[in-house]
Amino acid sequence: MRLTTVLKLCSHKEELKQMSKVVTVLYNLANYERRKAWRETGKIPNYYQQYHALRDHELARLLPSHTVQQTLKTLEHNY
Repeated sequence: MRLTTVLKLCSHKEELKQMSKVVTVLYNLANYERRKAWRETGKIPNYYQQYHALRDHELARLLPSHTVQQTLKTLEHNY
C-alpha cells in the first residue's frame, strides 16, 4: 500500500523546506555510514541493515517512516 500526502505548497512551503533539509542530512549520514563500513570491513550494508541501524536516530524520528525508508532505498539504488 502506498501512502500519499497531498499538501498545498503555498501553505506548507516552510514545512516542506525543513523536511527536505532533514531528508538531505539523513541521506548524507547514511552515505557516510556506508562509506565508513566499506573502509572498515570491505562490505556495504544493505537497505535493511541501514534502516534498522538508523530508524531510532533523532533525524529519522523527525520524518514519517515511509520517507526514511524511501530515502534509504534511493541511496541503495544509487549505489
